[in-house]
Order: sequence, then structure tokens, then C-alpha cells
Amino acid sequence: MQTILYVLKSLISLLIAFIAFAVIAIVISALNKQNLDAYLMGGAWLGIVLLFFLLRKKHKSPLVFHVFLYFSFFSFVFIVFSSSLIAPVQWQLAGQQGCDKEPDATLGYRYPADSFKREVWVLNQHDSIDAMYTFDHYGRRKMPENDTASEAILFFGCSHTFGDMVSDTQTLPYYYYLKHPTANVYNYALDGWGPQQALIQLQQWDIPAQVCGKVTNVYYVYIPDHLRRITFSKQHCKNWTEFFPYFIKSGDSLKIAGTIGEHFKKPISFWDHMSALKILDPIPYPLWPSVKDENLCAEILLAMQKTSTARVPAARCKAIIY
Repeated sequence: MQTILYVLKSLISLLIAFIAFAVIAIVISALNKQNLDAYLMGGAWLGIVLLFFLLRKKHKSPLVFHVFLYFSFFSFVFIVFSSSLIAPVQWQLAGQQGCDKEPDATLGYRYPADSFKREVWVLNQHDSIDAMYTFDHYGRRKMPENDTASEAILFFGCSHTFGDMVSDTQTLPYYYYLKHPTANVYNYALDGWGPQQALIQLQQWDIPAQVCGKVTNVYYVYIPDHLRRITFSKQHCKNWTEFFPYFIKSGDSLKIAGTIGEHFKKPISFWDHMSALKILDPIPYPLWPSVKDENLCAEILLAMQKTSTARVPAARCKAIIY
């Protein structure tokens, strides 16, 4: 009799977990299909944490125990097979012309000077984007330039500033220029970059000689993902940041200690071998940036401010939190 009751309770908890999983999946899918995996992965981890909590506390509710157990199981099964269950809604590159990024020993990569690139993106064969990138003789995103302008504004950052998937007249710096047409605005950003590239540009490039007008404002556009671009991150290193410069604290200043790939050889090698287990691919490592990473990022931003003030005394350096 007890066995039958236990089986019935297990079946009930299984049904409850499946209904909860299905409802959550449908709701999240309706709101944002692209992030469905991440939400369900979070639910799975929450279920596991609560599961161990119940075990540790010797909870006397097997129904609650099994609901979380089955919910975690459904979530992980979905993560493994999600690519075949739900087609993510995302832009696909349909074609491109012109140049591509080239390796750079200091910055990781950059676009060649005096070049162009055209990209065509499509979304489910209904919507499309035709983006034209043009680059000046310093490899910057081309902007209008007036030889008689007395003021120069500098922008640094990643794709949000560079203008990934949009043409030259649709970028953030260009819209800033429309509001300040008497100043020359320069776009030093590039998609995928982090704060370390901006610091190197300010330290090593002769920016006052590259602009027309007196530099009055330096803007760095920051996004939270930059924390994962200054140090080791499994997904980032696998895709594009392995050859990025890596900074360490040396006394009261920062110095380049090779690349991220050189500094974190062991974890990169470990996760390269673990990539055979596809189930681990959606799980980020580390799960979130550490306090050490946050402090390093703050040090880089502070060094940017000090460098711009030293090299261009009249300039005000500001970080825009996106």
C-alpha cells in the first residue's frame, strides 16, 4: 500500500512539474524566444539548489521534493535539445562584401584603414538590413569632418558605439554629431572590444594628431558584458577574446601581461576538451564576474580617465553606462 501511495505521489509531482515547466516555457517563449534557454537553465539551477536544501534539511514533503527534482530534469533535457525544439529568432548574415577584420598584435583585431565592408542581414526571410561600414585612414568608422571645427569629441567602446549592423549615418556617434554639428565627432569603437582596447588607444595612439580640433570630451560607452572581455570567460574566449590584451595591476599602475589566451592557458585548454560534452555549452563559466574582475575593470576605466587628462588636459573623460 505504501508503495502504491509513493508511486501515486511521484506521478502527481511529475505531472505538476511538467505543467509548471510547460507554462513557464510557453510564457517565456511568447515574451522572448531568444532567451528561453537562459531562463530555463536558471530554473534548473534553482531547482537543484532547492533540491539540495531539502535534502540537507531532511524535508518531510516528498511532493515538493519530487516537483523540484522533475522540474530540474525537464529543464536540462530542454537545454540539451532546445536547438531542435525551438528555432531562435535572430538575424542571420546573408552576405558580405569588402574587407574583414585583420589580426592586430596589440588590440586583438581591427579593420584595415581606408576600406569598407557591406553586410546584408535577414530575419526569417521577411526583414532585412543592408549595412555599409566605411573606414578612414586611421581605421576608424568614417564620420563627417570639418577642417574649421574647433572642437573634437571622441567615442570609444564596442558594437553599441561602433554601430554593428547599421550604416555610417545610423551610429551613436553620428547621432551625437547631428546634435553638435559644429564639432568633429570621432568613432574609435569596434564591435567586440572592451575597455582595454580603449585604454591602449589612449595610451599608445597619437590621438591629438589624428583629429581636427581641440579634444574637449572623451566618452567610453560601457556595457556589463565588458567585464567578461577583460579576463577569462569560456564563451568569450572560444569566440573572440582569446587574443585580447590582458592587464594586471603593477604597483599603482596597470601593465599588459600578454593576451588573455596566454594568461589563462589551463582553463582554456580544459574547456576546449570539455566542449565535447554539448550539455555544458549553454552554461557560462564563470557563472558571473568576480569582485576581482570588477575591480580590474574599474582600474582600467580610471586609467583611461587619467591618461586622457594627461595627454589632453582640456578633455573631460566620461563613462556612459549602457
